[in-house]
Amino acid sequence: MFRKTALLATALPIALALLLTACAGTTPTAGPTDGVTPGTTPTGAPEPKAVTMKLIRLDNPDTASENDLVREEIRKKFLADTNIDLTFDIEITPWDTSHEMYISKFSAGDRMDAILTHSGIIDTIYQADEEALRPLDDLLAQYAPNYFAFIPEEGWKANMRKGKIVGMPYERLRALYILAGRTDILVDQWGLDVNPETLEELEKLFADIKAQDPQSIPMTGAYWAVMRMVMAYADVPENYTWGPPISFFVDDDDTVKPLIFHENYPAMAEMLAKWVTNGWVPKEVISMNNVQSDQLFHSGKAYISANYYSIPLSVDLDVFRQSEPDARVEMIGIPKAINGVQQLHAEDFANIQWCLPNTGEEESQATFLKYVEWIVSDPANYHLVNYGINGRYYEIQEGLMKTIYRDENGDIATDPDEIERIKAKNVEENFLPYRSLFSVFQTERTGYKLYSDITPKTIIDTEAILQSIDTTEFKLEGKVVFDLTAISAQKTDAENAVTTLLAEILSGVKPVSELEAVKQLYLDNGGQAVIDELTAQYKASK
Repeated sequence: MFRKTALLATALPIALALLLTACAGTTPTAGPTDGVTPGTTPTGAPEPKAVTMKLIRLDNPDTASENDLVREEIRKKFLADTNIDLTFDIEITPWDTSHEMYISKFSAGDRMDAILTHSGIIDTIYQADEEALRPLDDLLAQYAPNYFAFIPEEGWKANMRKGKIVGMPYERLRALYILAGRTDILVDQWGLDVNPETLEELEKLFADIKAQDPQSIPMTGAYWAVMRMVMAYADVPENYTWGPPISFFVDDDDTVKPLIFHENYPAMAEMLAKWVTNGWVPKEVISMNNVQSDQLFHSGKAYISANYYSIPLSVDLDVFRQSEPDARVEMIGIPKAINGVQQLHAEDFANIQWCLPNTGEEESQATFLKYVEWIVSDPANYHLVNYGINGRYYEIQEGLMKTIYRDENGDIATDPDEIERIKAKNVEENFLPYRSLFSVFQTERTGYKLYSDITPKTIIDTEAILQSIDTTEFKLEGKVVFDLTAISAQKTDAENAVTTLLAEILSGVKPVSELEAVKQLYLDNGGQAVIDELTAQYKASK
């Protein structure tokens, strides 16, 4: 059991405690002072309630240059709308050390009002202490009913443990693949067929693009966007957990094994190596994230974006139209194999989520839910949180969000050549003036469905895509909760032992035959203990 702090020393039910704390400080007391009722302003309005939210989120180090400006703008608008003076106390933890960090904080009883984490960490926490995370069912109904209605039912099912909701999905939809393409060039200028359904047709499209522009990279995409396409074509399942470099599957004999042991993994590795070697995808694809992939696409060096997170086409379109008024970006054909991935990974709603630990302050947690509700209540709030300050980073013209580019002096650039220089410099330096540090969920990555009145008709129609996908087999029931506590060190050692060699194989530097060496390295460095433990847990759960 995780040790609790004195913050939990209350016999009041959670809902009642939240109600009392939410009302605290707003009831006038007897005896006016200088004509002003205590607890109110000189105008008679209630004094603003000061609340600090202590948030911990998985993320990369904060390199954005103007987050403090946006933080203050959010504070002022949230204060005006809710009379709550909100202070963000945000701690960023890297993905690779998050598991150990969260376990340490829960064990020490550290205050955490809300944490952004992933299902593997939740499972470990839940195994150790089922009361470590607050059930959210009643709290969502009380403080964030519109947000609750906004997330599909499957999203809440995927974040339940023993019938109670313990996580809030970070993405509204997960595993929604698209291929976005520059159809004004691919179709209008080059006359290419951009509706590939088979692997052969997709690779022919890559080759045709390369023939038209030998210096190009036909398709860019983050590692898992490209990897899961390749996995689908090679018929490599991914049953339980994922994350570079090792995922797991259940073999026919009910043994839980790393994906590198699957019989079709060599074919998958050979396919990805071929794509990298032929220059069809970036040579850095093994380590490429979504931001880097988007920047490569927007630079004009790639003509197709394999978009795992489904960023709205309006964003891509806006970037290109800054210098190419007739540019067109559209969703091109979704190969049949990807449909299988859509269905297989529907449970990925549960991959990343916010949780409210029992070591948090209840008033701050209530405010966190009010903040979530505030974001979905108004498109202006949503844009401020996710994209920064209107008029500083972007402006909305005729329903299209237009990026504002500024030079080194902070002046708005209008010359097309200057804009191109700034864009190239931003890509080279991976520069972001604002990086949505205060966002608590991502809906823009599902096509702006909530705010279609603000975006052009060229955006993705999320519902139409879902109707074209067989979503009847959401794998949300009977999920095995693996306890990794006993094998955490062995799992880390085994994965670290194979990372370099596996990356060389997947990028074509080393032959696929070296996979046998990868498997042996994994087993020799603690991997056998991982297989034995996870297999035992899986069989015990049946």
